Amino acid sequence: MGQYYEMGKGIRKLPEEIQWENLSEITIEQRRETLKSICAINLKKSPGGHTTNNQSLWDTSAENREPLRKQFDLYDSDLVVCCGRVTTKIFHHLIDFGSEPDWVMTYRGIWYHEYRAGHFIIDYAHPEARVSDCLLHYGLIDAVKEIWKG
Repeated sequence: MGQYYEMGKGIRKLPEEIQWENLSEITIEQRRETLKSICAINLKKSPGGHTTNNQSLWDTSAENREPLRKQFDLYDSDLVVCCGRVTTKIFHHLIDFGSEPDWVMTYRGIWYHEYRAGHFIIDYAHPEARVSDCLLHYGLIDAVKEIWKG
């Protein structure tokens, strides 16, 4: 859950940037306050292991299409981060946006699109990816800054 805290706090503080040492040590209260503004939706609504079988994820997600759509509509997010290329493809297959997304790449190579005026979907790495947390954090912060600067 630490990665969600770091990314959430970093996004909420933009355009200010937070030094990594001020994110790496957090209190329970700081975590609670920041996580109130974050929603995580699992496409697969059943338990599984650390590594996902892509076909199983497609199949299980399709079975839960309607609850996933209702959950997505309920949150009305201004920023959606899809965690991984396969997740992004499945998400766009399950949620009808009315037309094919017009994907755009940030200067540093992160793909995103505006699915509704002022509402964006970013194709990014999963917070549990085997990459240093600070690299994941600042890569996403960099992308969001560019997208919101528009």
